Order: sequence, then C-alpha cells, then structure tokens
Amino acid sequence: MIDNPPFLEDYNPAGRLVFALTPGRTFLELFGHIKKITGRRVPALLVSMFYLRGKGGSEKLGKIRDLCDRLIVDSGIFSLRSQILKAQGVSIRVAHWKLGSAAQQQLISICQDNMTMFDQFAEEYGTFLSVNDDLLDTAIDLDVEQMLGIDKANDYYRDLSTCINPRKLMRVWHAFKRTWHDWSDWCESGDFDWLAMEGPDQHNRDVGMYTRFINKAHQHSVKVHILATTTLSFLSKVPMDSCDSSTYTVGGRWARLIMPGGRDVLVGEKYKADYGNNYSNLPLVEQKEVQEVFRYFGFTLEELSTSHEARCLFNALVFLLYYDKPMPEGITIQAVF
Repeated sequence: MIDNPPFLEDYNPAGRLVFALTPGRTFLELFGHIKKITGRRVPALLVSMFYLRGKGGSEKLGKIRDLCDRLIVDSGIFSLRSQILKAQGVSIRVAHWKLGSAAQQQLISICQDNMTMFDQFAEEYGTFLSVNDDLLDTAIDLDVEQMLGIDKANDYYRDLSTCINPRKLMRVWHAFKRTWHDWSDWCESGDFDWLAMEGPDQHNRDVGMYTRFINKAHQHSVKVHILATTTLSFLSKVPMDSCDSSTYTVGGRWARLIMPGGRDVLVGEKYKADYGNNYSNLPLVEQKEVQEVFRYFGFTLEELSTSHEARCLFNALVFLLYYDKPMPEGITIQAVF
C-alpha cells in the first residue's frame, strides 16, 4: 500500500497490531475510505459487543466484517462495570492491579451485588456470538475474575463455549488468582487455537515473563494475543502473535497523532501550555521532521489541528503502515495476518 518512507525508523511491529474499533459512523466511513484509497482491507479489527447492542448490531457487524481480513469480538464488559460503578457513585481511574486491597474489595462487592446485570450481559453476549458466529474469526472470553471471582469466570466460559464454535473462543489469563499451571493446562489441553493474556502494564512490561508464557503456548501450536498494548519497543522483544489497543482510535479525539516509530505528537492550542510533545513546543528541527511526516501522508498541520476526522485518518494510515515490516531479529514466528 505505502512504500517505506525515508523517515521511518525500525519499529518492527510485524503485522501483529489489531485496531480496536469504536464502531461509530466516523470510523466506518474512515475504513471504507482507507479501503478505497489503499486498495486493501484493514488486516485486523477488534470491536466490542457493548457498542453493537440493540437493533442493527448484527448489520453493523457485517459492515465491519467487510472492512477487515480478520475480525475479533469482545464483550465490552469493562464498560458495563464502569456503568455499574458510576451508578454507585464510584470512580476508578486506574488499573485494577494498582488498587489497594480495600479498593479491590469495594469493587468486587459492588459487582457481586449487581450479579444479575452481569448474568444478563453474559447471556446477551452468548446470544450475540451465536447469531454472528459466521461473521467473526475470534471472540474473547468474558474475563471477569477481577470483578466476580474465578469461579464465575469459569462458569461464563463454559456457557459461552456452547454458543459459538469453541475453537474461536479466546480464553484470557489474568494474574488475579490465575497461575502458571492454569496457563500450562490450557496450552496442553488441545482445546485452543488462541489464548489471551492481560496487558504488559500490569507486569511492568516484564519481557521474560511474557516470553515464558508465549513459548509454552507455541510449543503446543497455540497463538497468543496480548490485550491493551501498542508499545513498539515491547513488541520488538516479545514474540506475541497479536495485540490490540484503542490508542489509534481514541488518539484523534484528544488531538494525539501516533507517529511512525511509536512517538506521539499533540496538535492544536488546547494542549500547548501543558504538554511538551505539543507541536508548538517542539524544537524547530523536530517540527520540520513532523511536517515531513504530515506531508508524506497528505495532510497539513492546520488540517490535523482542526479536524477530528483528519486525525483519525492519519492515525489509521500510520497503523496500516505497520503491517509491511519484517519481524525483528531474534523473533522467529511468522506474522499472523
């Protein structure tokens, strides 16, 4: 689609990034436009059922299917959790693993008190997967260990396994009461083509830890997806088969442009006083480099500073560029897509 530009550094994402899509009209039109101007579909998209609930959800999922080569669905259960907590007047803005024991217990108590809502949501997700089995390639399990406990997570997994081809179901390993032996048993069971792990921020990007888990899976021909990561330096060291993040979706909303090589630059006056990586705060030589990137993708600074849609398109084109790079030296698996 796009030849390697002269400014591009060796970031080595190797086709493993999955674009986590917010399925509003802007992004549906955006990826339709990308398909038109590049002559190719997006290699991989992830979308949450939470944003496809209600009438027309399956129709919209079908449109998304036409825009990508590989479609992954998750439930969006953390959005449901946020709704429940908000109704209780509770705001949790940090990852679960950063919470103290009292805050964790408060979260669990509130969620367990609202078990009926989670049960209804799990049933809805199962129905959604059953109806749309032919449209999706992979579905991510209801990973509720941190909210409802490991027994409930296991129950939901068994229920979902009856709603969809079980080999499409990607089970998620969380450090919250899951062990290495659980992961080892999953890998050795022969039941899975894919398994997922929680994101690297929860383990201080421990390359050795993730590599150990991934190598175990690969020994048994199981692919591994890591949730919530697009950190390119981490991708260059860990032989994951794929990963996802909403960075490329929400970045445009907050005036954030993801540059080739992983750096981000803010545009617009809103952030000028507060952030060193705002374009206006960069040294002149760096501004010229950034302008070169803008021109390469066919944008102007003014356009990107004022248009949400232009920023979304820019980030998506940078995202697509990542698919044409080779694997980093020392990592021997092949790109999945």
